[in-house]
Amino acid sequence: MNKKFWKHVDELLERVRKSRLQGKAIMDSALRRMYGFSIDDKFRTVDDAVNALYDDTDKKLCALALLALSVQWKLDVDSEYIPRIKQLAITESNDDLRGAALQSLGAIFERTNDRQIGIILATVIRDESEPAACRRGAHDGLRCLGGCDDDDLLPFPESVDWGFVDSFLHPGAPD
Repeated sequence: MNKKFWKHVDELLERVRKSRLQGKAIMDSALRRMYGFSIDDKFRTVDDAVNALYDDTDKKLCALALLALSVQWKLDVDSEYIPRIKQLAITESNDDLRGAALQSLGAIFERTNDRQIGIILATVIRDESEPAACRRGAHDGLRCLGGCDDDDLLPFPESVDWGFVDSFLHPGAPD
């Protein structure tokens, strides 16, 4: 996989996380600058993004589709496409794409504290054998899930609120 591309996707995700309110504008600007196209050029409709989500041959396009679905179209938590995103978050072999899927789950379920999604994210965060890209994506996703208003990127794992992570893995346990 092209490391330069993933570096740019990471930079793009960082900018989107810093300003979710302006996420689409930031994403479009960065994509146009880096690759000569915008989200609207690649994904004119939700169906375009969904088709890319199911394209196993182009991991880059799939990662961008995740961004489009979670940031531009703010996919509903009851969407029929959530199982595919969960599948990518749990079983995808490409660490960067899996990390993007984990982050997207948290963004889609933003401020819901959804238990099932929280368990998926918290399990990845807690597992030190998981790749760094996956643990970071899960951490960013869990912060969204919990409704963190602080859009600053925090260092991982130093900034992890382990009590919050563990609240999904061990409900009812004392802090």
